[in-house]
Amino acid sequence: MGIFIASIKAIKYGLIGKIIVKGVTYKGMTTYSGLYTNEVADIMSYRTNSWGNTNNKMISEKEVESVSKK
Repeated sequence: MGIFIASIKAIKYGLIGKIIVKGVTYKGMTTYSGLYTNEVADIMSYRTNSWGNTNNKMISEKEVESVSKK
């Protein structure tokens, strides 16, 4: 689950500042999504099992709830 914490934080709380994805730098802001915990878990489970990704376990609501903004 540790490798997914940054993604869960981004979905739950948004991002501010610079991120680098596959060598490309993006600057800006994404806003708070307003999604429910179960929706964040569904999105993460989809992302980790799509586009050639495989995750043997679905991301649970409990795991999403355990990720804080700090």
